Amino acid sequence: VGPLLVAVSDQGVVAVEFGTNEAGFVRELEARHGVTALRSMDRVREAMSQILQYLSGDRRTFELDVDLRGSTDFQRKVLESAVAVPPGFVATYGEIAARIGKPQSARAVGQALARNPIPIIVPCHRVVAANGSLTGYSGAGGIETKANLLRLEGATIA
Repeated sequence: VGPLLVAVSDQGVVAVEFGTNEAGFVRELEARHGVTALRSMDRVREAMSQILQYLSGDRRTFELDVDLRGSTDFQRKVLESAVAVPPGFVATYGEIAARIGKPQSARAVGQALARNPIPIIVPCHRVVAANGSLTGYSGAGGIETKANLLRLEGATIA
């Protein structure tokens, strides 16, 4: 998936971003959360370890707290529903919409997932179009990365 940047707050993982633009990552964190970011490998070590285990195929689920304080109530419900999709399986945008009690909101679900601040850990890659096709992935590599993550989990993809 390429380089990843990870941020952790006192409540859990707050952001995972594809890329190497650390200065931009820090500016976005500070703007979104109104805090000063501090570099600390001690704080992110466990999250990085579990992500690397996942990417090497040695871990299927994460045992990390996540901090979604920067998300709207709707986005939080969508992200929590995505976490409930087991590794190796997929759900459609419409199924996620129905699970959160908003059955007509498949498009809004897609928009909420596109703004997922914690990709991989919050598995937005497990959500697909109604016909099973892979659509939209905001991480580096786009749909190819989404397909690779699903294959890593053993999902059958169209």
